[in-house]
Amino acid sequence: MKNNFLKNYKFMLKTISRACASRVWLNIFFTVVNDLFSIFYNVLFFAYFMETVEKGESIIQVGKVLIIFVLINIVFELLNSYYNQKYIPQNDVKLSLFLKNMIYKKIMEVDIECFDNPEYYDNVTFTLNDLFERVKNILNNLSQFVSHLCCVIVLIGYFAQVDFVIVLISLISVSMGLFFEPVINKQRYHYVNEGLKYQRKYDYVKRISIQAEYAQELRTTNVKNVLNKMLDNAFLGLRALLKIYYRKISMFDSVNAFFGFGIVSCLTTLISLYRIIIDKSITIAMFLPLLGAIAQFTWRASSVIGSFNDILNDNIYLNKFNEFYKYEPKIFLQKGEMVDVPFGGIKIEHLYFKYDNDDDYTLRDICMEVQPKQKIALVGYNGAGKSTLINLILRLYDPEQGSITYNQKNICDYNIKDYRSKYGIVFQDINVYAATIGQNIAMDTEVYSDAEMQNIMNLLHLREKIDNYKSGFNTQLTHELSDSGEMLSIGQSQCLALARVFINQQKQLYILDEPTSALDPIAEEEIFGTINSYLEDKTVIYISHRFSASKIADKIYFMENGRIIEQGTHDELIRQKGKYADMFNLQAKYYKDDSSECIGWAMLKKQKE
Repeated sequence: MKNNFLKNYKFMLKTISRACASRVWLNIFFTVVNDLFSIFYNVLFFAYFMETVEKGESIIQVGKVLIIFVLINIVFELLNSYYNQKYIPQNDVKLSLFLKNMIYKKIMEVDIECFDNPEYYDNVTFTLNDLFERVKNILNNLSQFVSHLCCVIVLIGYFAQVDFVIVLISLISVSMGLFFEPVINKQRYHYVNEGLKYQRKYDYVKRISIQAEYAQELRTTNVKNVLNKMLDNAFLGLRALLKIYYRKISMFDSVNAFFGFGIVSCLTTLISLYRIIIDKSITIAMFLPLLGAIAQFTWRASSVIGSFNDILNDNIYLNKFNEFYKYEPKIFLQKGEMVDVPFGGIKIEHLYFKYDNDDDYTLRDICMEVQPKQKIALVGYNGAGKSTLINLILRLYDPEQGSITYNQKNICDYNIKDYRSKYGIVFQDINVYAATIGQNIAMDTEVYSDAEMQNIMNLLHLREKIDNYKSGFNTQLTHELSDSGEMLSIGQSQCLALARVFINQQKQLYILDEPTSALDPIAEEEIFGTINSYLEDKTVIYISHRFSASKIADKIYFMENGRIIEQGTHDELIRQKGKYADMFNLQAKYYKDDSSECIGWAMLKKQKE
């Protein structure tokens, strides 16, 4: 376990203080004062009372002292009640909202490569799991530790006035407990760390079991058998870990309990009896409160060790929390120059890239250019590296070798947020958000008119669909936030994604990754005709393993196994009779009518006429 104990707690306490500054200190204050009152009533006042009686002095003074402390206690209880009933609930809400806001903003800032790393997923899962309850426990455990420690110090001070030998035994017992707990906690840390890979399997099954896109397959295929085996494997793995580590933990706990507090209680009691019977240095009046003090010390010292153990356990969580939160994105927050000139082209030179967990390169020696107003098609079979190349152009990843220049300047020199804002993008995996149709299209953009929105809906054949909804563009989508939310088909979702691109024509370059993969061939060609018309004077990169975009592209790059193996216009590549021509002819034969002309292209030709 990394030795970041103090740093971890300092960071968490500062975080809590940012949400509600007094939450930490008031919690500690009320806990400490409440426990010290208990020590006073059960030990100190009793000792004072017995000493007064033994000396034959008037107990009126005892009564006065008692009345003063009762009044003080009443005032404290009123303050404590107000603190618990009014202050804590209000500030806990503030703290919860602050933590969630802080964490989710951080998640959206991390580099996308983190999502390819299982360790990162473990840290995120561990961090988000019962986040607020964990933070409350951290605060309460710290308060309990400080409080019990204060009580132990007060009791040791009391022992020092009675017998110094008892003080030594008390200090030894506490020291032994503090020695054993880090050893025990180290075993707990190993158990948690080893168990995360099994916990990952549980989280995976949990996640997909509640997602709608998996529901059909889970109920109509035997894939649930695979998932059940995964759960069984995780269960058996965790049980084996539990057996190994908790055998050691229970052994250390038993030794700690016996030598730390079992023996100390016996020894201090025997010493007290020796002092009162043989040595006669302790009177009966001193002996009775001393027994109560010994009992209190045993409990409080044990609680100190228990709270210290809880703090060490909390540090396991804090270590993961800090590893996640203090992660510094290499790309997302990088500062640089603004893109303040019109688009002048992209040039990719000898680009190599591989993912962190891969041994082999996903992209090899990629060289290509994109000129202003040019239509580029990236074509190839699934897995050829097309989408990965786009991720590099958008600087979601950085290449291993080679360079990408935008307006003759390396994209690493630009402010990343400003650079990405120049792109209009339709990704291969379409996301429909639990928001209104208008919000899903505009994406917080205000550079559009209602007439423009209506025109785009007409072009993408969504107008009739939206007009059927009572609320029009204010219609809520998905069932995640509203039972009355509307659901779109995959094809309609793709059209919605295209509408996001069309609504803002201030972009310098458009990237469309499989934008029509869910459409039938005729609808596909219609949409491509719309795209080509709407983005006629724009620079566009099409990515596809189909050929709807090829005919309208100024230049085609054919990719295979992470390389560009052919490039040219459609006609040029057909004449070469290479891989592109083979793939085109293989697909085209399924889309020909009786006149041997591609149906979609015939329709597109008709539209142009």
